[in-house]
Amino acid sequence: MPNKLFVLAVAVVIVLLVFRLLRSRALREKYAALWILVGLGTVVLAAFPGLLNQATTLLGFTVPSNLLFVISTLLLLAVSLQLSHEISVLEDETRVLAEESAIHRLTIARLHARLETLEKRAVDEGPPRSARDETARLARPDPVERASRPESVWSRREDVPRERPQ
Repeated sequence: MPNKLFVLAVAVVIVLLVFRLLRSRALREKYAALWILVGLGTVVLAAFPGLLNQATTLLGFTVPSNLLFVISTLLLLAVSLQLSHEISVLEDETRVLAEESAIHRLTIARLHARLETLEKRAVDEGPPRSARDETARLARPDPVERASRPESVWSRREDVPRERPQ
């Protein structure tokens, strides 16, 4: 009887621990389901030990512990296969991320090299003359020409601030 209570207490602790890990998001749902089943199976077998004896007789095992070892071995095999699958998926994702990271590093290196080339060219040639700079330079009138034009012409231009009458 004390063994039965001990096994029952351990099984309940396992189930409660799994629920606590699940709530704190330390354990994912797909893994929690397996451990909840193990805990509940242990609770059922601890509460009703006659079920294990009947299953042993039904399946042709001579000792109930042999049936438990077979079930445990199959359970460990299932967990191992599941984790192997997860590792394979993660390895593929890691490889893809590493390749993308290498491509990004190469692109950044090329952009830095291009930027250095353009900076050197700018230092050697001076500031670039854009079409806008040339247009602005040509649009600025010569001071002598400005003095010869009437003030009304200058006050109509939008780029020249208008003087307010005082």
